[in-house]
Amino acid sequence: QALLVKLELKPAAILRDSEPEYRQLHLDRPDTTDAAVLDAIARHPVLLQRPIVVHGARAVVARPPEKVLELV
Repeated sequence: QALLVKLELKPAAILRDSEPEYRQLHLDRPDTTDAAVLDAIARHPVLLQRPIVVHGARAVVARPPEKVLELV
């Protein structure tokens, strides 16, 4: 949750929706709660977008890699 604060994103925004687990766990449903998304990421780390780069109080999902430039 602290990482999400630094990213300024909701949990669903850091999901990899191309992974089979995303569909299997029905994370595309509009009624999926933030808690359910965080639980899914904890249980299936492959669902987490990466890399995530943290610099101080800010962070970005570094896809594409040029996104890191937003931190400097």
